[in-house]
Amino acid sequence: VRYGAGSWALDDGNGLGARVRNTITFLAVRDADHLLPVRLRDGFLELSGAERDTIEAIDDSDRTITRYDLVIDTKGFADGYPVQYRAWRDAVLPSDETSSAGAVTIWIDDHEVVVGVDDSVTGWAWDRVRYSTTEFVPPDPTVG
Repeated sequence: VRYGAGSWALDDGNGLGARVRNTITFLAVRDADHLLPVRLRDGFLELSGAERDTIEAIDDSDRTITRYDLVIDTKGFADGYPVQYRAWRDAVLPSDETSSAGAVTIWIDDHEVVVGVDDSVTGWAWDRVRYSTTEFVPPDPTVG
């Protein structure tokens, strides 16, 4: 890891490197099937509303996204399918808190890319701050 323009150093596994690895895991959530797997959709998920919104992308073009308001029974999912629940939790919403009626909002664009997630039970949320149709290429730490 490196802070600002400082020198590269090994991370102890509990600091910035761990947080970055955790964040990268959540940014890998690409589409609704990854975010809401079949087991979860089969009896533990209810759509409570949907609305189309327009946002401006960084290339100054407008993009249409759809906001979905969901009610998720994470308690039932965890009790009924503990292995699948843990895998889903580790990849999507990082919390041990479960709820029989947790409100979750997701935003998906017209290309089926997940743009944002907001979990009201845990207070955990993420979104793609700079929305673009260009794929992100991380910097190479061996250069510079």
